[in-house]
Order: sequence, then structure tokens, then C-alpha cells
Amino acid sequence: MNGELTCQVDQDHPVTVVRPRGVLRIGSAPALRATVAKCLAEQPAGVLLELSALQLGDEVALTVFQALTRRAAEWPAVPVALCSVPPSMYEPMARIGMARHLQVFPGPAEALATLAKGPSPTVLRDWYPPEAAACHQARLVVADACAAWQVEDVSEDAVMVVNELVANAVCHAGTRFQLTVAMRGAYLCLSVRDGSAAPPVLARRPERAGGQGLVLISKLATAWGHLSAVDGKVVWATLRTRQPGAGRNGR
Repeated sequence: MNGELTCQVDQDHPVTVVRPRGVLRIGSAPALRATVAKCLAEQPAGVLLELSALQLGDEVALTVFQALTRRAAEWPAVPVALCSVPPSMYEPMARIGMARHLQVFPGPAEALATLAKGPSPTVLRDWYPPEAAACHQARLVVADACAAWQVEDVSEDAVMVVNELVANAVCHAGTRFQLTVAMRGAYLCLSVRDGSAAPPVLARRPERAGGQGLVLISKLATAWGHLSAVDGKVVWATLRTRQPGAGRNGR
């Protein structure tokens, strides 16, 4: 087996299965990271890394699994698990303490069954045309969702954040976009998926009158970021709620 790392992706089930093949090392880890990031942008029920065909070249490259788990936990709160880990890879994981922080299963059957049983988030999702009126529609959707899910404590900030997310998609991407509003545990998650691969830029000066763009998002959101998708990108933001009943009355 040569040093090239390739990934086979199976998205035919609620849980996406990624099967990397080749040698995991510092130089090839970004290919695995990029593949999983695109899978996370689809917001599946879980992502399972089936590692039976993967060889370990550099132990330090194992940190890619911790990085992927942290990214998935931040947004979109999708569990990432490993299965069929070769002994030559699991032993160094255990030695440096990584195995304690990762979901590791002996084989895919048990892993898929466990991930599929995970709690389903409360989600609102719809597509919009790249028109200025979409900002108003998005604000109404988020305000109504916060009221229905009993998270009024973040409603004002969430409305401002979604306004900027949508405005950026309308002004810069110029494509139809998908707005997703979800309650995932204690977090209200907002994301906009558009058809432009260009990453968002955190500009210190707003480009349009009255808009503060990503500067405002970075101030109001608990966390924010972006992921490459198959046909564009997803820009996301999360806001931590403080109300104990958050999300219990989802629609």
C-alpha cells in the first residue's frame, strides 16, 4: 500500500460512513480532515470512521481524530466514532490517552446501531432565493423558533446573527441558500448553506451600509465557523441558551 490516502464515503444511511485507505501521516491527515468536514456539513445522524484499511505513518497524525471530534461537537453536534481500528493504531492511541476521549467500537454493526439511537435535534430547514426579503423572512423564522422552543433569552441575539448570515449569502454568494435552525442540547444552532465555495472573510469594516457582517456574529455567537460542502459551503453559528426548559417544546 502506498502513502496516498483516499476516502470512500457512504451516505446511504442516516449515519455517514467514511472508509479511509492508505497511510495516515502529517501530510495525508488534511485529506481525511477535509472529507469528514464535508460530511459534517450535510448534518447526518453521525459520522463513523471505519479504519480497517488505514495504516499509521506518524503517531502525531492521530490528533486528527481528536480535532474532528471537537469540530463536530462544536457544530453541528454530530457524534464522530471510530471502528475497526487496527492494533498498530489503537495501541499508540491508548498510550497517549486519546482512546479515552473517542468513541471506539470493535466493528461497524455495533457502531452504527449506537449512533443511530442518538437523540434527534429539533430542526427547521428551508431554501430561499438570494433576495433582500430573505433577511426579513429568516428573522421571523428564528424569532418564532426561539419562542416555540422556550429560548427567548437568546432570541434577540439570534435574530441579529441570522440576519447577518443570510445577508452575507445574498450579497456575496448570490445563490439560493438553505437556512437551518436547530436546537442541539443547550445550543441554538443557525447555519446557512449557499452555492459559493468562497470562504467568509472577517472584515473589520462592514461592506454594506448598516451591516456589521461577521464581526457582529463573532461578538454575539458562542462559536461560529464555516465548512466546505459538496456544492458550496456552510457558515454556522451557535448560541448557548440559559433557560432550563430549552428545546423541550420543539415544533
